[in-house]
Formats: sequence, C-alpha cells, structure tokens
Amino acid sequence: MHPITWRNDDIPEVGAFNTLEDMLLDLADTGYRGTECAGFFPPKEEVKAAAEARGIKIVAQWFSSFIVRDGVEAVMSAYATDVMATLGGEQYAMRFMSLPTGVATGVAGDATLNRPILLSGHWPTKSDELVLSGDRKLGTPVRVGDKVTVLYGSSDLDGVLKRRTFTVTGLVRSSSFASSVGLGYTNLGTGIIDQYAYLSEFAFDDDLPYTEVYVAAAGAKDELSGSDDYQATVDELAARLEKVAPKLAADRLAEVKADAQEQVDDAREKYERGRDESAAQLADAKAKLDAARERLDAAEAQLASGRDRLAAGKAELDEA
Repeated sequence: MHPITWRNDDIPEVGAFNTLEDMLLDLADTGYRGTECAGFFPPKEEVKAAAEARGIKIVAQWFSSFIVRDGVEAVMSAYATDVMATLGGEQYAMRFMSLPTGVATGVAGDATLNRPILLSGHWPTKSDELVLSGDRKLGTPVRVGDKVTVLYGSSDLDGVLKRRTFTVTGLVRSSSFASSVGLGYTNLGTGIIDQYAYLSEFAFDDDLPYTEVYVAAAGAKDELSGSDDYQATVDELAARLEKVAPKLAADRLAEVKADAQEQVDDAREKYERGRDESAAQLADAKAKLDAARERLDAAEAQLASGRDRLAAGKAELDEA
C-alpha cells in the first residue's frame, strides 16, 4: 500500500495530520505487510525500526528529483498498460490508465493533470471498477454496469493488475485523447487502440513502479493552445527534460540497485545467521551425543566388570 493513501508529497495539505505511526498502525490493522518510503518520512533507520516493530516491510523507495525545477508548474505520476479485453462479446485493444484517488474523493484540486471529465455514472472507487470513453463508438454501445474482462496484455499482467474483470461505473471524456477516432497505437490486436479506461490506483499492483509522468510547463496555460508561444514554452521545457533524462535514469537505476543490494545483504545476513545457529545447534547435539556415548561405554564397562565378578563368585562356589 502506497503512503500517498495517507499523505501527498506533491500537495502537502492533503493528509498533513497523518504521521508515520498512523500509517503503520493502519497498515498492520488492515493486514498489509509492505509499503514504500515517502518524502515525508523521517530518516531511513527510524523508518525501518518503526516498520519492523509493526511487522511491515519497506519494499520500494519513493523517488523525487529537482534536476529540472524552473519552468515546471506541476508533475503527476501515473500507471498505464495496454490490454486485450472483451466488452459486450467483442474483443478490443484498450489502454488502462490510473485515476488519482483524489479525483474520486474531490480533494485532488488543480494539481491533477489531464483530469478526465465525467459524462455519466460515477468515478471508480474499487479495484474492480473503471470508467470508459464516452466518445468512442464501438460495435456495441457501452453502458454503466457493463463488464470488461481482460484476456492478456502487451506484457505479463502479473504484478501489474490485481483484477481481470471490471465493472463500468461511468463514461468520461479525456484531454489526453484529442480525437475520438484515433486513440493511438499498441502492439495488440490490429495495432490501434480501440478504447481507453481509467481505473482506481488501487486496481494496479502495490509494487508496480509508476510508468507515466505528466508535466505541466509553467506559463503554458496562459498561452493559446497550439500557438507559437505555447509551443515554444512546451518545447523549451521538453528540451531541458530530454537533456537531463539520462542522468535521471542513471540515478534511478543506482537507487534501484542499492535497494536490491540491501535486500540481498539482508537475505545473506539471515542465511549466515541461520547457518551459524544451525552449526552451533549441530555442535551442541554432537557434544551431547558424545557425552551419551561416553556414559554408555562406562555403563558397558561396569556391566562387563559385574559379569566377571559374577563368574568368579560362581567358580568359588563350585570349588567349595
């Protein structure tokens, strides 16, 4: 379970009253056993000790960078994956995207980028619910209550989606898709995306890294969309992002490797500790076995001595 459920690092006022201890208690009470680090967490050692005390493992690391800060008005991370799914008895290539929890609860504010517009129904709030495009015309009309069943994905869906069957709770319009005719390309089906869907963040696996980042260029919203000034503002920021992307990727890779190495080191430490404990137990058992053998040998010697004395006594009686 992600810490953003309790507090939002990008919108500090959301959940500011929640503490690390509050989050860990809630996780333990609801049966979760893992979470990731967040920007509001105290030092790493303190987090690890508090988490272990509640039986919680830190399985991922929240990552942020200010390599490019000037010119960026807002940033939003998200999940996305392409799937082949059935709807109304027909198969369609669909793009599944995460909907920030705040959209459904009404606390996301203006920080949510590319917010879709709800045309009918309600937002998905459960891991087995989604909303579909209300503008896209398919072979079968889409209605609230319809079922979408995922068949397979553009990659292995284990560790990506928690569910395979979803209920349509509403229809939306999204600025991410300017045309209702061409929704983009995929490596599934005919190669064309037939439909898009927004799901709750909780529909995606808890350990799945973010796959998308939406960035708003400062000043772009003050310009007319498509104008030269608008495009120049966006292009200038895009060029800077592309320039620092290799360093950002390298830093992230180093962090992932460090986290993986830490897990390997912890596993090795547990193995070696278990091995040493087993060796100590084996040595103790051997010592006890040797001591028992010595007592057995002593008992056998005493028994043999007793037999000899018995035989000598019997011989004396026979002579008498």
